[in-house]
Amino acid sequence: MENNLPESELPEVQINQLSFQGILLNRQPVRFSPAGIAICEGIIGHRSWQIENSQKRLVQMDLPFIIVGHSLSQMVQLIKINEKIWASGFLAKKSLKSSKIIFHINELKKF
Repeated sequence: MENNLPESELPEVQINQLSFQGILLNRQPVRFSPAGIAICEGIIGHRSWQIENSQKRLVQMDLPFIIVGHSLSQMVQLIKINEKIWASGFLAKKSLKSSKIIFHINELKKF
């Protein structure tokens, strides 16, 4: 479903926040946009028990992410594959023409 409403007609309160824990499964080398902005993409793996409809459910997933900006792109390069991480950010389409949802990370910590 595409939302083509002008910005002036969108609701004022819009929440799109995600905090996510997992392990770093994959990360690409830092690349640069035509404007010189650092970009890094990869995948976070997650496994946990969650409660759904009063029942325990094993949740396992791989979540693709993108990091835009020099400091976070450099930081993720220092994290080893399979290390535990915590990240926060928001969900959005990968690009204007894509329907693929990706996690846009604004904050990142290893633990």
